[in-house]
Order: sequence, then structure tokens, then C-alpha cells
Amino acid sequence: MKTNKIAVIAGDGIGKEVMPEGVRALDAAARKFGLSLAFDHFDWSCDNYDKHGWWMPPDWKERIGGHEPIRVDVRVIAASNKPLQELIAQGRFREDLFYRLNVIPIEVPPLRRRKEDIPLLVEHFFKTFSAEYGKRPKTLSGDAMVYFMAYDWPGNVRELRNMVERLVIMTAGDTITPEDLPPPLRAGELVGVADGGPQSLREAREAFERAFILAELRANGWNITRTAKQLGIGRVNLWRKLKAYGVTPPRKGDDAARPEA
Repeated sequence: MKTNKIAVIAGDGIGKEVMPEGVRALDAAARKFGLSLAFDHFDWSCDNYDKHGWWMPPDWKERIGGHEPIRVDVRVIAASNKPLQELIAQGRFREDLFYRLNVIPIEVPPLRRRKEDIPLLVEHFFKTFSAEYGKRPKTLSGDAMVYFMAYDWPGNVRELRNMVERLVIMTAGDTITPEDLPPPLRAGELVGVADGGPQSLREAREAFERAFILAELRANGWNITRTAKQLGIGRVNLWRKLKAYGVTPPRKGDDAARPEA
């Protein structure tokens, strides 16, 4: 990604604050930019922009006291949870600033609209908090993952993160089961599907089955034979389901399943 201006548009708790870290990691790997400036909750008023807008383009600047222009190798990443177009219409946000930043817009949808991310996020947070609190790595059973997939997550990634941290601290066993789950995960006992989720019984069943299989695979260290036996199906049948759901078992040394292209 060669552009030096990125706008991240997302709501509260969705995880927009980690997006700059991912972009910076890609930059470092590709060695494309010398510095990235990340601004979270970017909602400068017109007055603030008039005071601080000096750092924006052009890409050539002069040092204080200097006379020769130097090229600034900087990428600006601005994240906001505000309806910037509405603020522009109200005269509360500079329209020219919006179009200067909005070169590559990245809109991060709420978690209820990208539930396929939940198993990977849960696994990541379990590893993070298990290490932080000095506990053995915990996993989520397939039955428990169904509850995670069915829940609406109104607090988005922040709520999911807090829930996993709570389970790491409060649960004694290494495998989290439905009996370990606190409200609100079990409050509705899987009644209905969250807004933005699957729209039919078939789609809901497939989403839950995919999450269940992924959770069991991870709990069994991606051992196909052991997982198939635990699920009560044959190895060939399990391989067919993995292919149908676009899941590729990780190579040795990898941690997560990657959907097929």
C-alpha cells in the first residue's frame, strides 16, 4: 500500500485503534515508509485544524530556521468513530481536510457483521491473556463457540476482549465450556440471530457448524483424526466440510486457519 494517507472509519469498540499497528507492520515488512503518524478518534474541529493543520501535505517541508525543503517520508493514519460527512454538513469538520485524508478509506464494520472473525479473535485473546496472567493456554469448546457466534456483541471487539479476559481469570479448567459462560452470553439461550448475521436457518446452522468445527480443531491441535472422532464423523467427511467452509489447516508453525482464496 503506497499511499501516505489512510482514513479508518469505525464505531466504538470495533478495533480501529489496532488498524494502524497492522498498517505499520506491513510498512515495516515492505520498508515503504519511514514513519507512520496515527490519530485515533480523529474529529478535529475547524478551529483545531486551523491551529494544527500545518503537518498535512505537501510532502516537502522546511525545518525551523532552515532554507532548503526536505522530503517528509510520513504516512498519516486517521481513525474516527464520528459521522464525518454529517459533521461537514453542519460546518463542524473541514471538508478539505476530509478529502485530504480520505485517500484510502477503510470502513471497519461492527463485529456482528463479521462473525467469521470471532474464532480468530477469541484464540488471539486467549493466548494474550493466558500469557499475561501466567496461566496455561485456554481454549473454547465447540459448544461454547456456538454461544459466542450467536451473541450480538453490542460492545464489539472491546466487549469480546473483556469477556475472554474474564474467562481466563475466572475459569479453572483449560477448556471453556457453555457452563463456564456468564451472562449475557447465555441470557437468550441462542434465541434468534443477531442483526447482520445469517438470514436463514440454513445459513445460521452452517455458521455455527463452522465455528464448532474450528473450535474443536484448535482444541485438538489441528489433529484431523482425533477431531473427527470427537465430532463423531469420518475423516473424509471432516475434510469435505473444511473444504466447503473454506478452511485450510495451518502449515507447521502457523497458528490459525486461513480461508481459501
